[in-house]
Amino acid sequence: MDKRFLFFELNLVGIARYPLQIVNKINTENRTNQFYFLYVEDPGGKIKEVNRLIPENSKLIKVEHSSFKSLRKLLLKLDPDILVVMAQRIPDSALVSVANKIGIKTIMLQHGLYIPFMKKDNSIFISKIYKVFRYLQYSIVVARAIDQNPFKVCWAYFNILTKGKKITQYDLPLNEINTSKVLVYGDYWKRYHQSEFGYSLEQQIIVGYPDLDQLNAIKQHPQEDAVCYICQTLVEDDRLPRVDMDRFINILSENIGNKKLYIKLHPRSNLAIYKPLMSRKNIIFLDKEFPYCEKYIGHYSSLLAMGMHLTNKIFLWKFENHNEYPDYLINNVCKFSSNKQDLDKFLDLDNCTEAGRCIDEYFFYDGVDSIKKIIKNIL
Repeated sequence: MDKRFLFFELNLVGIARYPLQIVNKINTENRTNQFYFLYVEDPGGKIKEVNRLIPENSKLIKVEHSSFKSLRKLLLKLDPDILVVMAQRIPDSALVSVANKIGIKTIMLQHGLYIPFMKKDNSIFISKIYKVFRYLQYSIVVARAIDQNPFKVCWAYFNILTKGKKITQYDLPLNEINTSKVLVYGDYWKRYHQSEFGYSLEQQIIVGYPDLDQLNAIKQHPQEDAVCYICQTLVEDDRLPRVDMDRFINILSENIGNKKLYIKLHPRSNLAIYKPLMSRKNIIFLDKEFPYCEKYIGHYSSLLAMGMHLTNKIFLWKFENHNEYPDYLINNVCKFSSNKQDLDKFLDLDNCTEAGRCIDEYFFYDGVDSIKKIIKNIL
């Protein structure tokens, strides 16, 4: 029987990652289903580009209003058989709680890493006052959907965002806020979701890390004597002051010398940040491809897992004002440092004996197509 699938992603470009892969693979078997892609923001102005990518039996819809009434009306109009969200941010929880209330099946697919709480500077909240107000609105939606006092729910989310509290620390009906099922990268994340969000272990299914499905194709090519820097949206997402990133980029530019360097961009990367590297002939920028290199440099991107499966020569650059790097990354890299000399030594390193490489617990890969596993659980 034909089904209607609704995928929600906060940022438009996120739709081109897992949701579109899932839809395209479903369409290879059956093109009579209907797909909706719901999003909130498009800061990069990618609407035309994403519209060209989506298949004919799908539709992009922007969430224009963030009230309980408007979200309920939208869900009733689309009438999906299932809602799939990519994370458990406040907007995700708002949509899920409304869907739960009106009887729509809900599933969450882990789409990246959860990073330990980082306290943001007060100036960021002031400069992003519109976003703060919007999240307040979504908190009120959750309260309305689960029949709780709005002040109580808003206070809980305020403490989660500003003090790193867990939603499990508050007397809220989590079964009404959470999805019915969670698809995770590995066994570690089952315990994480249980602790952080109150899911049972039985609600969670390991599907592996989908990006690792590319491994066999990548390994068909020879490994290059090159370095790859994996970008993140730390500045773009207000997790890092621009000056700190500029300092790192300058250090990388100086230390790389004439070595071949790939810059693996994030879909939302601000290219102005990497301007000091753009004129160098030995530096290549990549949008989609993941290069097979001898060494990788990053911070805490989930794509570091790709590098960990290809080599043990991984350098994790530590920003001084970020003290909560996850152990599952620190324990599986060659070097974790904010020292320019350490980076220089790493770039000249022939072998690394320090990396643990015990990563299956976090990024499971058994050679079986992860997207197929995901589809099996949402059909």
